[in-house]
Amino acid sequence: MKKTLPLLLSTSFVLTILAGCQDQPTPEERLDAYIKLWEKQDYEKMYAEYASTETKKLMVKRNSWIGRKN
Repeated sequence: MKKTLPLLLSTSFVLTILAGCQDQPTPEERLDAYIKLWEKQDYEKMYAEYASTETKKLMVKRNSWIGRKN
């Protein structure tokens, strides 16, 4: 028991440090990438990369009438 507690604590500490070191874009970088896609008029990629799952569901529901014949 005496040996497992320090091992468990040190493993937890190392995993926490490694999880915090992941390379994630800053908000400024994400905005720059979004603006570049906008300037290129690459709306499909903007939708795929930046729209939330909830927004995608809403858009499918709102646009479900497209393509229907009356």
